[in-house]
Amino acid sequence: MLKKLELTSEYKSNYGFAINNLMVSYYQIGDYKEALNYTNAVKNYEKSSEEEIANAFLYAGKCYIKQNKKTEAMKEFSLAALKSRTVFGAEAKYNVAVIQLENKQYDACIKTAMDLSDNFSSYEYWVAKALSQWQMPMLVKAMHSKRKQHLNQLWIITMRKMIFCLRQKSV
Repeated sequence: MLKKLELTSEYKSNYGFAINNLMVSYYQIGDYKEALNYTNAVKNYEKSSEEEIANAFLYAGKCYIKQNKKTEAMKEFSLAALKSRTVFGAEAKYNVAVIQLENKQYDACIKTAMDLSDNFSSYEYWVAKALSQWQMPMLVKAMHSKRKQHLNQLWIITMRKMIFCLRQKSV
């Protein structure tokens, strides 16, 4: 049905809907090459909104991660985070930090985690996921390097996580 919307001239008003959903569908079934084709279609379609373009960058990054192309993924996630201050940007920023953590770029990862917490705080899922995932590596690095700066950053993140958890219990 989505292919018909994409290809049939009588449905051209639904072209944007079709290519956005084909991008997601191909990603979900594991056809990353075809999903990447549709991320490019969304990015290049003149009627795509900024959020649709940010989502296309996010999905391109996800496809590259699945193909083990971290450099390309980092570029796509970074662009998605720059283009969007919505959930697409929050997820993209989270993925940037995951790649930094995997590459043992601890200082950059901490900075990205703090940025995620500061600039995407309304997307609590990604902030909480980031804080719980990075707390232990940051503690290990702080203990290993015995640097006061890292201990202070860990303290700030731990406090933010505690506040988040308390907010969740009061709801």
